[in-house]
Amino acid sequence: MSRFRIAGKGKERLCQQFLQRLDPHEVGHAAVATGRRELRLRSVVMAPCAFQIKEGVIFMQWFNVGTIVNTHGIRGEVRVISRTHFPEERYTVGNKLALFMPDSKTPIYLTVASHRQHKTFDLLTFENHPNLNDVEKYRNGIFMIPENQLGDLDENEFYYHEIVGCTVFTTEGIELGKVTEILETGANDVWTVTPEKGKPHYIPYIEDIVKEVDIASKKIIIDPMEGLLS
Repeated sequence: MSRFRIAGKGKERLCQQFLQRLDPHEVGHAAVATGRRELRLRSVVMAPCAFQIKEGVIFMQWFNVGTIVNTHGIRGEVRVISRTHFPEERYTVGNKLALFMPDSKTPIYLTVASHRQHKTFDLLTFENHPNLNDVEKYRNGIFMIPENQLGDLDENEFYYHEIVGCTVFTTEGIELGKVTEILETGANDVWTVTPEKGKPHYIPYIEDIVKEVDIASKKIIIDPMEGLLS
């Protein structure tokens, strides 16, 4: 059993882009391009407001929860391909979701009226949207949440975006590179650690190898088994 539990079943890669300008079009485009999703791998204390001000511009980190890919039936249901490990939480009846459309600079706030799963989709309806004509316009919209809504995790759990970008060292202090990708293989995740020069290393996320994860310092220490780095 791994010391650091990884929650969820997502399979797409997560790319590192930490701050996006608070423009729904740019945010939506970034989410599609990078595949950033709400994934978790430790608890983190969130700021009261997850934004920064730089040169008079507000920056916020947003996470892709899911994309409306089509309608379903004639009673206002939409099909969502989810990119979150927490669909039951995000799609709770009464929860308000921010929908970003590619051609709009203003988020649309929708309140969940119902949620059910069908095959690989999450099916949603929204308050005051009782029929097909009300929701057709939302196709290709992206549901997103700001960082301060991610919530706290259990001890020794981590969001993927906290791991990507960390520098990895051996227990002897040798720097191996930075985590650039997280691959889900089934039994355990594998971290792609890319050095400044040379080929990447593939580090299995298991207790025998990963000895310390320091999110504040963006530092990971591993004890590589023989042959792992060759």
